Amino acid sequence: MNTGAVVSDVSTATRNSLVANGFGIRRMFALLPSIENTRWLVPRNAETRIVNGLEMYPSFSTRARVYKSFASRMAALGWPGWSANSVCVSSKGLLPIEKLIQGITGEKNPQFSLSLGTASLYRKLTVQVMRASGEILAYLKLPLAESSDHRIQNEARVIGALNSTAISNHVPRLLYFGKWKSVNLLVQSALAGESGPVRMGVSHENFLGLMHGVNQVKQSGSSVIRKTAEAGRGLGAALGSGWNDLAREVFRVTEEILGKREISCSLSHGDFTPWNTRVRENGLSVVDWEMATWDAPSSWDRFHFLVQTQSLLRQGGGVASLSNLSSADRALYLLYLISSAASLAEENPQSYDLRFRHMEIRRELQIISSNRAVSEESRTPASARL
Repeated sequence: MNTGAVVSDVSTATRNSLVANGFGIRRMFALLPSIENTRWLVPRNAETRIVNGLEMYPSFSTRARVYKSFASRMAALGWPGWSANSVCVSSKGLLPIEKLIQGITGEKNPQFSLSLGTASLYRKLTVQVMRASGEILAYLKLPLAESSDHRIQNEARVIGALNSTAISNHVPRLLYFGKWKSVNLLVQSALAGESGPVRMGVSHENFLGLMHGVNQVKQSGSSVIRKTAEAGRGLGAALGSGWNDLAREVFRVTEEILGKREISCSLSHGDFTPWNTRVRENGLSVVDWEMATWDAPSSWDRFHFLVQTQSLLRQGGGVASLSNLSSADRALYLLYLISSAASLAEENPQSYDLRFRHMEIRRELQIISSNRAVSEESRTPASARL
C-alpha cells in the first residue's frame, strides 16, 4: 500500500529524512490565508504559480480582489508562498487520487489546488486540477458533510443530463462520478473564460432563455406556494418567530394573487451569480449546479442574480430596478425571498443576506398593499369618495 506523510516542517533535514525512508515524491503547498486559519492549499513550486491555484477563489469583493491581486503580483515575481505557512505531502509513489485523475484527464503530472470551503452543513472539498504549466483541466468535489453529499449528487445528475441538451456547450462536462474511498466523488471539466459581468445584460438573458427552454412546465400558484411553505418550515426555529409571522403574511398575500394562476416553471440553476458565470466565445457559461432544480419558477434565477449582486457586492439596483413589475411578479419575488432565506438559514443564520431579504420582504408587502389601496380607490365612484 502506498502511504503518504504530511509534515509542516519543510526544512532540508526533514526532506532528506523523508527521502531516506522512501518517501521520494514530494508535493509542496502554501496554506492560505495562514496555517492557523487555512481555507486554501495551493501548489508551491517553480512550475505552477500560486495565482493559478487561486482561480477558484472569487474576486468580486474588495477584500478578495486585493488578496488575489497581491498573490498574483508576488507569483509573477517568483514568490512560492510563505515558508512558515507551508505543508509537504510526501509518498513512495503516486497517491490514489493522482492515479484516478491521470486516468480521467491523461495528465501524467497533475497539480492540485484545494479549497476547504466554509464551516457549514454543506461544507465540501473542492480541488482544482492543473497541468504543471498551470492550465486548469478539471474540478473535483468531495463532500465533507452529509448534506453536501446530497448537493454533489444533485450536481452530477444535473450536468450529466445537460451534457446531452441544447445548453451542453454552456455547462461543464461530467468526467466522473461514483464512490471513491466510501464517499461520492465528482469530477467535471473546467470552463475557460473570464468571470461574468456583475450587471445583468443580454448575455445573461440569452443564457436564461436557453436554460429555461430545457424543461418548461406549468404549476398552479397554490402548488408553488405550498412547496415554498414546506421549504420555509424551519425559518422560525432558525431565525426566530418573527420570520414565521412574516412568512405567513407572504403566503396569505401570494395566495390571493397567485392561487388561481398558472406559473411558468423550468430548470433553475439555483445560484445564478457573477461568480458562477464565465464569458466565452459562445456566450455565457455557468458552473456550480449543486442547487439546481427542474421545476422552479422561471423568474427566480433573475431575482437571485439581482439580489446577490445588490446585497453582497453593492452592485445594481436589485429587483427594484426592474420596471413594470406586475402584482404576480412581486408575489413570485416574495416567494423567492422566503425560499432563499430558508436555504441561507440552514447554512448561516447570521448572514447579512438574511437581513437584506427581511427588508425586501417588508418593502414588497408594503408596495403590494399600497398598490391595492390605490386600485380600490380608483374603482370607487367619485360620488362615494365625497
